Amino acid sequence: MSGPGPSWVSRTKICLTLKPPESLLRSETTPHPGTELPAQAKGELSWEQQEPLGQVVMSPLGSMECWSGAWVLLLALEVLGIANGQPVALACHRLGPRGDMNCSWAGPAPHNASGPYHLHYRGLKLLPGASQSAPFPPRQRWVLVERSHLTQNEVYDVWVEADDGTNVTWTLRLDLDAIVKPPPPRLSLVNMSSGVAVTWETEGSLPATPPPACELRYRLCGASNWTSVPEDDLEPSGHEFLGLEPFTAYEAQARCGPPWSDWGAPLYFTTPEAAPEGLVDVWRVLNDTEPGRPCLLLWKELDPKLARGVVTSYNVAIPPAPDQAVPCCHARLPCTAPNASISASTHRGRTKPAILSLERTDLPPPQKVQAEAVSGGGLAVSWVAPGVEPRELLVEWAEEMGDPRTLPNWTRCPLEHNHILLPGKFQPEVPYQVRMYALYPRGFGAAPSIRVYVQEGVPSAGPEGLHAQSVSPTASVISWHEIPLRYCHGKLVNYTLYLESATGSLNTNQSVNASERSYWLSGLQPDTAYYLRMSGSTNVGEGPTSAVYVFHTPSC
Repeated sequence: MSGPGPSWVSRTKICLTLKPPESLLRSETTPHPGTELPAQAKGELSWEQQEPLGQVVMSPLGSMECWSGAWVLLLALEVLGIANGQPVALACHRLGPRGDMNCSWAGPAPHNASGPYHLHYRGLKLLPGASQSAPFPPRQRWVLVERSHLTQNEVYDVWVEADDGTNVTWTLRLDLDAIVKPPPPRLSLVNMSSGVAVTWETEGSLPATPPPACELRYRLCGASNWTSVPEDDLEPSGHEFLGLEPFTAYEAQARCGPPWSDWGAPLYFTTPEAAPEGLVDVWRVLNDTEPGRPCLLLWKELDPKLARGVVTSYNVAIPPAPDQAVPCCHARLPCTAPNASISASTHRGRTKPAILSLERTDLPPPQKVQAEAVSGGGLAVSWVAPGVEPRELLVEWAEEMGDPRTLPNWTRCPLEHNHILLPGKFQPEVPYQVRMYALYPRGFGAAPSIRVYVQEGVPSAGPEGLHAQSVSPTASVISWHEIPLRYCHGKLVNYTLYLESATGSLNTNQSVNASERSYWLSGLQPDTAYYLRMSGSTNVGEGPTSAVYVFHTPSC
């Protein structure tokens, strides 16, 4: 049985001359099964009638030698726009000279097709007329023919039919040796003191033959996009990378052709170290309230992009002592020290010293500093610059009820800005102390500290220590202790007093500002017992009341 083909094809030999985009010339030889041809693959197509042949054949014209014939036919028929239900293009390739033949196609099946499909392949050169077939499910868009069923150096006509004889694909004529897809190249790393180079080897290349063309691409480890090395920058069997970030992990891949292999296994490498840049971010903790607790010099690990290598030590200098190498990230600081400096050392050098001046603490601070919660659980800080321009602005924050051994966080602010969103995560219903500083060459100025919550709740307890002091038979002064901070869960806005007489003649409540610690009760009855309870409220709502406190007014 001859291969299928439409009536106009059976009378005409079609020579396809295709001018695809350069990007497609470098694409995969064969699409994955069931995938459509990319839109960018469509190029210019021309054809001309020649002598009758009886089937579609491929002519090795021009750039078609750069691809497998299957790819060219697949692309050509896609450009022609084969309608749904008509035969589609078939593509076949082999992975290596001993590999099986993998054939695939795209597009929907004919509407009248049912039952299993059959891939037919018929010999034309060594065993002319010998035809074999392989059945497979109709929804499958690929089939594998084992190497043992194929004849070396043979030329085949290959096509797919439905069980009822419906043509599923056009006939593809192929040379079994010409559809071999080469294995990908193997990359090797060449380390140099100033950079990184890679070389590659391809299987099956003869020493006397020129090496195949290859492509090389690379990316940062973990990145999604690749960067292709320009063809003009590649040597025949290697490439030296220039301009990569120092001490950074990369991966590279290569492929060679034509026909183009798959991309090879990635080669992972880290670029050499370079001299560090930038300054260490340094701050301090001054202890002026707790005797015996030392002051501390604090700093952050040098940013890896600035370190450009492994930081071996940090060198701290606190006059009058000489500098000394210490581990990260704090050191004892005499509370009376006028300044301190720190630099980071790597195998390739040392950063310039970052100097922190502590000589004066009464310089102009930032003005009108405010801290407030923003959507998403963050904290924003705004300010007005001091009248004298500082060298730097800095915001410091810490949990107010956290472990006293926990060191504060800080960040530097651009001088041209007047607000900043603090980095990091903040816990709801937890109070934070935020303070802002203006840093000068001879010291700093600090704005008052601010208590702020990223999200408030209601108090979990009422005030304690309720007490009534009678000033007359009809008046008493009520006092109480502030609700402990750990029970507030937000900023207190008011207290509420609930008062009830034992006789039932009085049952009232009164709101009192949260800043108050006492309240004058008047209009009481002499010689009467009263029951008093109190609660606290935040902007979210009111918390529970305290235990009942009983007091008795004196008689007249």
